Amino acid sequence: MKKYPLNKITLKQLTEFLCVILIGLMFVSKISLKFIGVPRNFSFLIFQNGMHPFINFGLNFSIGAVLFFYFVKRKRLKNFKFIYVLLMLSMAAILTIQTLLQIAYVHPHNSVTLQMGGLIIALGVMLIYGIMMPDLFSTEKFVKAIRTFSVPLVVVSVLLLPVFNLHFFRGGRFIGVFKHIPHMVSASTFAYIFYFPELFNSKKPIVIRYLTILILLFAVFLTATKAAMVTVLMVTGMGMLTFGSKGKNSRIFKFLVVSLGGLFILLFGTQIFTFLYEVASGQVGFLMRPPQDGIATRMEEIYRGFKIFMQHPHLGQGILYKFMSRSGINVGGYNSFKDPHNIFVSAGVIGGWPYMIAIVTGFVLMIVGSIRGLFKGDINTKIIAIFLIAHIPVFVIYHVHLSLGGMGDRMYWMIFGYLGLKELNKSKILKNIKIS
Repeated sequence: MKKYPLNKITLKQLTEFLCVILIGLMFVSKISLKFIGVPRNFSFLIFQNGMHPFINFGLNFSIGAVLFFYFVKRKRLKNFKFIYVLLMLSMAAILTIQTLLQIAYVHPHNSVTLQMGGLIIALGVMLIYGIMMPDLFSTEKFVKAIRTFSVPLVVVSVLLLPVFNLHFFRGGRFIGVFKHIPHMVSASTFAYIFYFPELFNSKKPIVIRYLTILILLFAVFLTATKAAMVTVLMVTGMGMLTFGSKGKNSRIFKFLVVSLGGLFILLFGTQIFTFLYEVASGQVGFLMRPPQDGIATRMEEIYRGFKIFMQHPHLGQGILYKFMSRSGINVGGYNSFKDPHNIFVSAGVIGGWPYMIAIVTGFVLMIVGSIRGLFKGDINTKIIAIFLIAHIPVFVIYHVHLSLGGMGDRMYWMIFGYLGLKELNKSKILKNIKIS
């Protein structure tokens, strides 16, 4: 039997450890310690009562460089489906060409360095999280890592609510230990989705499992985010059909849930539909969140984004267009009113119609890949597939994810990458571990 030097195995262990750090950074970089008196800003260390983005970016690029060395050395790009590699290379090429043309013809007076920096960050998040992480870190370990970081942070946020209640809400919406509302929305939905299979496939006491999932559901509910509530409801339905064992107790549980759910809809369906319509149309508020006509607001944002797209439909406005103003580019001056809240219009604004076509193609492949993973993958692949299917409505009303600082941006690219992997058999996995 051939033996391999100890340092060869250590290199693989190091890459996995670095992958865990990157996943942890997704959540740690968004924690706010305002509730214990940490200052809002301090030098290049603290920003918005938590980790400064410079530290986050520095760690991402430095760790990414180490992973890139191992990735290139092992020639691991072959482990992905050809269509996924082609799409990623196409999007990278489009972003690069369009950015260079934007520097020359669209924003010649804005900082070339910042525009190229935006491109590097966009390509970095695609490479690190969309290619290297899914290949170097197994699906099983990825699911476990997300669960390990997200669940405790959300549970702690809920348990500390009676003590720090004034600090844990913003605009009537729950933020917990995080900096902003979207961070808690993302963390709580991630935690719920990745923890849900534990209800059926864990040796933990049943009381602990159900109490945890109820706390996570309560956290999502407190965010007063309609899209997040729809997401967890979809996950609950698909999860019970997918992860529930075939034992007698599981079948009884699923039968009772489906029966009670059907009876509830039969008795109160009309009232629920009326309430949801009134919330969506802004006639009534949701929890402590003030009334807002979500439908009209979204359409207004899409129309505004389309007008921005039509200013430069061939070249686009650039990756940093949300940070641009008449005075130049201010990386700390994000303008949310420039967000089209539609992933296709957002793609057009960033890179013109070429990038819009690439995103439409990717969206279709995303749906096909998630359905395929749901029916043909192992339990961890099924979790990822359900995550993506449940987030399809969120993608449509959101924007293109190209930020190394965004929690959702990094998460979504990893999900894409895991679904873009080939199905590796045991012999290939063992072969990839070897380093000759």
